[in-house]
Amino acid sequence: MQAIRLFVLFSFITSLAIAAIVVEYVPFLLEIGFSLSEVALLGLGYSILIAFIEVPSGIFADIYGCKRAVQLSQTIYCCGICFYGLASSRYYVFIAVPVTALSFALQSGARQAWMVSQLSIDTHPTIVRRAFADSALASQCGAILAPMLASAVKTQWSLNCFFLSGILSAVALGVTVFWSNDTPKHRERRGWKTVFHEGSKVALRYPLLRWLGWLSLVFSLLSVITNLWSPVLRESSWDLDGYWVWFAMQLGLMIGSVAYRLLPSDQAPLAMVITLAIVGLSLMQAVRTPDTIWVGLLMVMQMARAFFQIARDHLVQITAPKEVRVTAASWISLTSQVGTMLVLGGMSIAMMQCVNSYDAMSVTWMPAGFVLCVSSVFFYLRYRSRRSLW
Repeated sequence: MQAIRLFVLFSFITSLAIAAIVVEYVPFLLEIGFSLSEVALLGLGYSILIAFIEVPSGIFADIYGCKRAVQLSQTIYCCGICFYGLASSRYYVFIAVPVTALSFALQSGARQAWMVSQLSIDTHPTIVRRAFADSALASQCGAILAPMLASAVKTQWSLNCFFLSGILSAVALGVTVFWSNDTPKHRERRGWKTVFHEGSKVALRYPLLRWLGWLSLVFSLLSVITNLWSPVLRESSWDLDGYWVWFAMQLGLMIGSVAYRLLPSDQAPLAMVITLAIVGLSLMQAVRTPDTIWVGLLMVMQMARAFFQIARDHLVQITAPKEVRVTAASWISLTSQVGTMLVLGGMSIAMMQCVNSYDAMSVTWMPAGFVLCVSSVFFYLRYRSRRSLW
């Protein structure tokens, strides 16, 4: 279908834009004067900003349309990423963080909701599930190609990777011109307060959505790997290239996407619980494992991350009523942001006494893995007792 093809193409280009800066982002912050603890605090501030605007942005999408929300998001991102490109001091970063946070919050859940809104009620559930998985696969293909593209462009034209990201975002914005409108012309306009209350009721009343919210809160512990894997590689004696590790991590994401594409939808909640245990065991083992096995564990964690995120987005979009679909999704996403804030805040405190990234990994990954393993047991018991209501 045309809507699915446009959705997948948009996912590919936006992934190219974002991943073009990922490998260089943390080293860039370290070069302009941020410490590892400050990088974690910067990520914490970023999550706090997104948390504050997550629900209002979902309400905006439900009232004014997902297409308009995504277009506004891409425009803001193009502006925000240019501040990183101009950064010669820390002050530019402090400007860029809130701008890009607003961009990501506006797009959270809106593009998936747009795609679902374009499908007829007769669309087979398998097609919908595969559309979510195909979008994720396109994103991962873009993430694999992005570092190579950024390196080639930097060598050939000396173009900053942040400006390249802005150009690609502008191209993605152009793709949305071909999207169909998702808001009927004669639909009654609802107020912000009404949509807020309706969306919060849905997120709290539906047992499956409540369960997904708590699951997202705990799964956010995986964010302990976000700011550490690249510095650990640079400081270690392991003969591993950062780009190859990035490729391996994206390959893990692709495997997780393919796994969800093949899995029956009714098994998704149970499989999400299993991912908690897989990630927890991988985190605990990664602290003690050197070299190539360490990269394999990163692949496993990324595989679980992809599976979990696709399953969560899919289940939320097909469960929530279409009138408040994005608002309900934003409440679920908010729990993930709250979890990330707690994790990054704890990491910034724990890493104050660490002399290098490897020490920081040792004191953060082990407890996070243990909590994930224990939590998987409780979520499984809850799944067994409540699945008949879903």
